[in-house]
Formats: sequence, structure tokens, C-alpha cells
Amino acid sequence: MRFPIRNSPLAVTALFVFALVSFQTVRVSAQWQQEWDKTVKAAEKEGKVVVWAVGGRLQREWLAENFQKSYPKISVEFLTRADRAAPKIIAEQKQGLFLEDILVGGTNLLEALLPAGALDPIPPALIHPDAKDESKWLNGRFHWADDEQRQYSFLMRGEFLSLLAVNTKLADPASFHSYWDIVDPKWKGKLVMQDVRAPGPGGGGAVFFLRQPSLGEKFLRRLFGEMNAATSTDRKQAIDWLARGRFAVSVFPDSEDLKRLQREGFPIKEIPWMQVKDGTALSSGTHQLSLLKKAPHPNAAKVYINWLLSREGQIAQVKTALSPSLRLDIPEEILKEVLEPWERLQPDKNYIMISEWRYRKDSTQVRNLARELLR
Repeated sequence: MRFPIRNSPLAVTALFVFALVSFQTVRVSAQWQQEWDKTVKAAEKEGKVVVWAVGGRLQREWLAENFQKSYPKISVEFLTRADRAAPKIIAEQKQGLFLEDILVGGTNLLEALLPAGALDPIPPALIHPDAKDESKWLNGRFHWADDEQRQYSFLMRGEFLSLLAVNTKLADPASFHSYWDIVDPKWKGKLVMQDVRAPGPGGGGAVFFLRQPSLGEKFLRRLFGEMNAATSTDRKQAIDWLARGRFAVSVFPDSEDLKRLQREGFPIKEIPWMQVKDGTALSSGTHQLSLLKKAPHPNAAKVYINWLLSREGQIAQVKTALSPSLRLDIPEEILKEVLEPWERLQPDKNYIMISEWRYRKDSTQVRNLARELLR
């Protein structure tokens, strides 16, 4: 049935408002599309983007190879060991040298680079609606390591802290019900952990141990001072030692390398956080995105950022880097393939995000304690 439109002032006004809103919608759509097309064209002319990340095969596949499949005219110069990049970047910039575009690393980099003025804000680089849509992310908002300024270090990963793993030939995974179990004297000399005396992997887990009321400084003093734990500044080395049976228990294991070695058949297993009564927190680890100051390939950097924060870029993070994303519109079949049930985020939950900069004072306390006690 048709409803006649009468020639009344109300009807005319309604039609005018509808036409105006429709025009504005089309206009906004055309504006971002024009800006995006212009940016992509300029990026292809620049020809490359320089990305500095922690490294490893999985990160290279995610951060370089997947991007180049979507933008074959923009090559990725992929640099590794971003965890040690801050002094070099600061020294270069003081000399007027701006050589890299993108940094994907941990909160420790933000602690060094932000006070030095070595970063540019990310929000002005966001162009594509898919990358700008905060509603797709956990709690309907973007998450930032710089949780007050909210513009310099974008948190992409939402991973429950990987705090404990075992070699199943040397330790029974089912026997661990509290983190206090790892400071049982029977594990003395049989632990390996990330070295938390310097900023880097493992720091977030140690901060959680400090802040958790059931653990606290008393637990850390036992762990650092009484267990004769081996330490490594190389995240791959620590988990490799576990996999090959050199140690029975790993504290602060790297979850990406752990999953990789599991797939290769090594007898190692992460202890699910739900199994231990002490709980856990979220970390973004080394999956934090920053835009370096005066990026030498500014348009390619914008295209890269928009791709990385898009649904496609975050699907690549989950599927390729085997890491849960804080973006929640990842296809269900991919989540089931990659993540254990206890690794998945619940949309209606509020989690402690240990990667936020508000916890940096705790990081300093942990490092000082480790320097005092670790040998």
C-alpha cells in the first residue's frame, strides 16, 4: 500500500531534512574516499615503509608479507630487535636523521621515546572508516599504552599474561594451582625466566605478581632470590631451553614462540591462567603500534597504520602471529583455530591492562628488586 505524501509544511520539512542528511552522508563518504585514494597513490610513489619490530618469522609474516599482499606496490623494509631500538632512534633524531616510519614494540619503548619527543600522534593518520571505528574494539574504544594522552602507542593485542609453562616430560602441568607452586624448593635450579632486570619481555608479568595481593613482593623475593633461576634476555632462547629439556619450568614464557614450538612437536605446555587461583591480567606485549616522528615515508606510514588497525590487519595478527586481538570482529572460525577457550576475551568484561603506562612505577620497583636479588 502506498501512503500519499501531502503537500504540508511538515511533510516538506521532513523531505528537506532527509535529503540534507543523505547529501551529507554521501559527501562525507566521498571525502574520506578521495583522501584515501590520494594517500594510497602517494604511498605507492614513495614505494616503501620502514617497520621496526621485535622480529621473528611470525611477526615478519604478519607485519610485512601480509601487508604487501594487499599493497604490492609498497614494499616493507622490516627491521628487527625493536626492543633495543630506542637509543639508536633518539640519537639519530638528535642529528636530524629520520630513517624509520613505524615501530611495533613494547611499553618500555614508549617510556624512552615519548619523553624524548621521538613520536608523532596516531589519530591524525587514521583515514579509512574501518580503522577509525572504535566500536569494533574491546569495550567500544581504542586502547593506549599512553593511557592519559591516548595517541602515541596503540595497543593491538589483548593477551592474558603468559606467566608459566612447563616441559611435560619434566613437570606435570596439572600440579600447578597457584604461582606459589613454582617457588617450591623442588624446582630450585630448574626454572628459566625472562631477565626482568632491564625493560623488555616478562616485565608485565612481574608487575602483575607484584600487584596481586596473594603474591606481592614476598613472592618475588622468593622467586628472584631463592630459586637459582636461569635468566635470558633472548625470549627465543628461554623457551628453546624449556622445549629441549634443559629446564622444567619457564616463567614469563613468550607465547608466540611457545605455540610455534608446540606445533613443531616439542613437549611443552602453557599453564592456563584459569587453572591457578591467583588470576591474571591482560598485556599487549610487543604488539604496540607507534608512528615515529617525521616519518620519511609519511603516506606509506598512513596506509600501513590504517591497514594494521583494520579488520584485515587484525585478522592477520590473530591468524599469522597467533595472538588475540583487542579488536572483536575477528571471524569465529579463525578464533577457534588459533586460540584456546581460556585465551578468548569476553566483550562485556573489564580487564586490567598491564601494558598501560600507569603501571610504569611498578615496573621500576620490579626491576630494582630483580637487580638486587637475581644472580
